[in-house]
Amino acid sequence: MSSNWKIENLGNYISQLSIRNRSLENMEVYSVTNSKGFTKSTEYFSKEIFSKDLSNYKLVKRNQFAYNPSRINVGSIAFLSNADFALVSPLYIVFEVDKNHLFPDYLLRYLKSHYGNVQIRNNTEGSVRDSLKYKGLEKIKVPIPPLNDQIRIATVLSRAEALIAKRKESIKELDELLKSHFLEMFGDPLKNEKGWEKKRINEIAEVRIGPFGSLLHAEDYVKNGIPLINPSHIVDGKIIPDNKQSLTQEKFEELKAYHLKINDIVVARRGEIGRCAVVTNSRDLLCGTGSMFIRINDNYCPILLQFQVSNTTLKHYLERKAKGVTMKNLNSKILGNLMVLNPPQEIQNRFSAVYRKVETLKAKYHKSLIELENLFGSLSQLAFKGELDLSKVEIETEYEIIEEGEKGGSSVDIGLTDTKEYSEVELLKVIQLLPGGTFSFNTLMSAIEAASFVQMPEYDEVKEQVYRMLEGVNPVLSQYFDTTKREIMLRVNR
Repeated sequence: MSSNWKIENLGNYISQLSIRNRSLENMEVYSVTNSKGFTKSTEYFSKEIFSKDLSNYKLVKRNQFAYNPSRINVGSIAFLSNADFALVSPLYIVFEVDKNHLFPDYLLRYLKSHYGNVQIRNNTEGSVRDSLKYKGLEKIKVPIPPLNDQIRIATVLSRAEALIAKRKESIKELDELLKSHFLEMFGDPLKNEKGWEKKRINEIAEVRIGPFGSLLHAEDYVKNGIPLINPSHIVDGKIIPDNKQSLTQEKFEELKAYHLKINDIVVARRGEIGRCAVVTNSRDLLCGTGSMFIRINDNYCPILLQFQVSNTTLKHYLERKAKGVTMKNLNSKILGNLMVLNPPQEIQNRFSAVYRKVETLKAKYHKSLIELENLFGSLSQLAFKGELDLSKVEIETEYEIIEEGEKGGSSVDIGLTDTKEYSEVELLKVIQLLPGGTFSFNTLMSAIEAASFVQMPEYDEVKEQVYRMLEGVNPVLSQYFDTTKREIMLRVNR
């Protein structure tokens, strides 16, 4: 990696720690995860996984780092920020940074970035399982900006990350809204407290198992052929084909009994019970060996059936009925005998309409999420290469270093509260921070949200301000149509 910042070995700025809990202090045991950082082990795992004897466990203080040497390559590293003290496994590596030259949150974000992950993988060792020992950690190359710029970079990335988390939460809330709406309309399908008519699936549809392995051979599999739909291709209630797992046209024609049609419901018959999706287009698809499909032959709404199987108490019922110990398996008899609600067609269609509206909104949010993640990746890349203009990033409250001994230990208190009012001047600052100087209007709106103004401006207000920036003798912006993305893009005029 090349960077405008000086690049140095991380070992110049860190010190390893190995303080054991010899005094048997009664403290919480934490695990370090790739998604939540320091997490109480009793909350993260369903059972107690740590030893009863905690005397050899390592002590971590606030703002000190810890990581699992065998899982840091997937992001399992963090510094302690949600407690003053914690205990971690004796296998963990604990270290602290030189606070006068390295900002903990900056280092964490670098180590979790693409550049940091490459460095981690380059310095691991082990024949069976890669492991990053402390001596490998010391060799990692890190770009070292001035301390205030490290804080600014961490601030920018934190805001973008917060917006990504907010968008993910919005998607999750839509899923919960749909479940709530179903219960309001139909109640619990198992209890059927609303007294709807019920039918077995095999009364309204035909259930078919995918082709057995003997019908398919290694030579039948090709790339960019007719996709097979196995459980791994059913994601969040959608069919996501993989052209690397597909069949020749000849073999597809031989297996006509397993062709999927519009409104078929593909159901995983092993692994995650209840995973299913409706076929929504006429593309050639084949039911895979790990799946089965429901072909409705009565006047029944496929979306209502799919939702009952995947999102209600019927899913838990199927889990209990599924065969197998190591891996649960469904068969056509179990699925065919499942009793489902059979409300009047008009009510089925009403639920289907709500479902489609929610899915349309989810698709919009997913698109926004992808744009935000791309923006985060671009910001991260430019920041660590020293190509991001940080001059407009304000630090309202400088961090304060509290010396060892005060408040029971050493910590870094960061105050990065935002009190900016939105204005056209602030909009221009946001635009100047966008990487590359070229962006879509949706990306701009996402960046405005990330800027955390006291009050978020209305869509139309921003639109009018952008129009003004496109006008005049020396316009701030220009626009053009991107034929690849098929959307209008905005460009900062230099």
